[in-house]
Amino acid sequence: IGRKPVFALAMIGMLSAGLFNGIIMSMWKVLPYQLLWVCPLFLFIGGGPAVSSMMFYAVACDITTEANRTNIFLFGYAAGIVGDIISPSIAGGLMAINPWISLILGWFMLALGGSIVAFIPETVHLRLSPSGTLVHAPPAERDTARSRKTNKPSSYVQIVKSQFGDGLNKLHSSITLLNSLPIVLLLVTFLADPFAASTIVVSMRYISKLFNWKLREAAFLLSLRAFIQLILFLVILPLLSKFLIHRLGLSSKRKDLLLAQFSVIMMVLGALLIASGGVIGLTIFGIIVSTLGTGYTSFARSLITTLVDQQHVGRLYAAISIVETLGSLVSGPSINALYSVGLKKGGSWTGLPFYCVAVICSMAAVSVWSFGVLTGQRRRRQEMPLGEEYGDEYADAQTLTGDLVPVEPGHVDEGRIRI
Repeated sequence: IGRKPVFALAMIGMLSAGLFNGIIMSMWKVLPYQLLWVCPLFLFIGGGPAVSSMMFYAVACDITTEANRTNIFLFGYAAGIVGDIISPSIAGGLMAINPWISLILGWFMLALGGSIVAFIPETVHLRLSPSGTLVHAPPAERDTARSRKTNKPSSYVQIVKSQFGDGLNKLHSSITLLNSLPIVLLLVTFLADPFAASTIVVSMRYISKLFNWKLREAAFLLSLRAFIQLILFLVILPLLSKFLIHRLGLSSKRKDLLLAQFSVIMMVLGALLIASGGVIGLTIFGIIVSTLGTGYTSFARSLITTLVDQQHVGRLYAAISIVETLGSLVSGPSINALYSVGLKKGGSWTGLPFYCVAVICSMAAVSVWSFGVLTGQRRRRQEMPLGEEYGDEYADAQTLTGDLVPVEPGHVDEGRIRI
């Protein structure tokens, strides 16, 4: 149905949840506070923040080149960080006057952001031409959608059958994406970021407990982390990307792979330094090192985007959102439970949640390096002359790397999943 309707529905769902929350709080003398538990149900309208962020990345992917795609993702993360830095101070100042001012301002900003969707052109059928201008996708990419519109069923039963069949086809298309080993290798690495993010608050309690800091003193490290992230996303990584492409002559895909590998290694080293930190300086250094790896998801998202055709990017990003959401559901309780176990045992066990994150990020590093090995093998095979003596081996290599050959129109198979 396009990017705009989905994005608009997600914004409507979030705004509805916020307004319902406000209604319950304003009528707390009449309505039971347990009705607040109903608020998350409004996020079923559109899918909430996970879907809205997914649509942002999908739109950015539609209208940018492969070389600039990662930078757009980084700028998106930086915008979120700026909001995280500014909003608590503004909300705190407004709450000192009246708590409702900050809530109303938040709803207004959410509504304003949602209204901007009306002025964004639909990008699902837009593609960048070699000259850099936006053009409509080739007719072949829209044949399936056009045929569904022109062959509308007449009866209610036929409409239900048609919708059910379309739903099954889309589900099959999404599942078919997972037949590609490189996609699966990169997809599972998106579990690492929720676990790393869950340790941010725990690290404040960890430092407070280990070094007898007050929580408000340890919280200053959050500002340090946010400042480093802004410099990293807005300056260091874009300049480094430009250097790797223009000075060293690397392709965009190779550049993203190298930076993804570097970032995930920084996440592993940072978690290990924090976990083993018996000295405050070493712990702070570990936080800095782990922050240098926070650009990983941008590079991994750009890499995995190259594996599918443009018309399947939305489904791929939906799969990424599902993985990230599952990671968020598991990581929070797990990290806090490990921290409680570490506190009970004492000593070096206190760093148990950070050792856990180091293990998970190490598994992500193995997946990224395995992806690099597969793509390297594929590149060498493409450069090798293909004769009859290589036919069977090349067919096996295609099966290993997940290259799908089109079989039926209307499925994901109509486009190729590439390496």
